[in-house]
Amino acid sequence: MEQSLRPLKSLCEVLPLETVRTVHVSVTPSEFASQDWIDILGLSTEIESISVFSNSAISLCHALSMATDPKSGANAQDGAQARFVLEKLVTLDLWEVDFRSDWDEDDCIYCFCRLLVPWLTERRRAGIVPTLEVSMMSCDVEKEWVLALRDVARVDWDGLQGECDPKYNHWEDDSDEDDQ
Repeated sequence: MEQSLRPLKSLCEVLPLETVRTVHVSVTPSEFASQDWIDILGLSTEIESISVFSNSAISLCHALSMATDPKSGANAQDGAQARFVLEKLVTLDLWEVDFRSDWDEDDCIYCFCRLLVPWLTERRRAGIVPTLEVSMMSCDVEKEWVLALRDVARVDWDGLQGECDPKYNHWEDDSDEDDQ
């Protein structure tokens, strides 16, 4: 765990996290690993809403796809009910997340298509809360990924693809500014 998260984890260990309902996170992507999310928020049983800025959302997607009990989910035996991280989560707001540039392309596709969508499908199958509401604003994201997400969640998307947009101009022409 990064040095900067140690005080936060220590604080979370003594706070009554079982009463927390809303979480807002705006840290750089390298500060939160998937296990950090589970270590810090796994104790919170009442979280209904999470807002995440920046690429911390990538590791959150990984964390959400994990069961809190290693013997649950796909590994469950004898009809045991899977336990999910943040079972009461109703809304997930993703802001300014680059699902593309700072990550290997396969990792981005993995995040959306092999983690987030199956996790939401499994949540629905397990009868956990109403369909999750996902808000995606100012994100760099492929339209196809959003459409796949809409199959398993209610999605509010601003329609912006950022640098994933085929019309995005990677080489902006600054020559007009120099002439003025």
